[in-house]
Amino acid sequence: MASQLIGTTETGWFNPGVNPPPFDMKLLLMVAGSRSDDCGRTFEPYTVVMTAYVQQQGPGDEYDDEPAFDEYMAGDQTDFLDFQFNLKDEDGEVLDWYSDSIVAWAYYPLGIAQTAVNVERERQAALVPNHE
Repeated sequence: MASQLIGTTETGWFNPGVNPPPFDMKLLLMVAGSRSDDCGRTFEPYTVVMTAYVQQQGPGDEYDDEPAFDEYMAGDQTDFLDFQFNLKDEDGEVLDWYSDSIVAWAYYPLGIAQTAVNVERERQAALVPNHE
């Protein structure tokens, strides 16, 4: 079965060290980490692209006198990568990633969700046999 292109979307990616991402907005985030398959003897870098929200809360807020967001906003806001803010998914679950792992971010393409709905409707309609 040949693949069929259902649409295209052009995305502009931003460097979070130069242009920090907005808080509490649905974004495409490219995060980077490293993993080991040999108990930490060697590490392999990797990246993941995800849909997520950068929250105003950080993992250390409950222990610190001043929340990370307040400290960040009180500064000149050019040091985003020096802070850790939680990332949450579309279901509101806090992810195992923090904002300092973001290597690039983009605004979520507004039309992509509707394209997915339309494609699924067409797929479902194609499964129903015509009874003429």
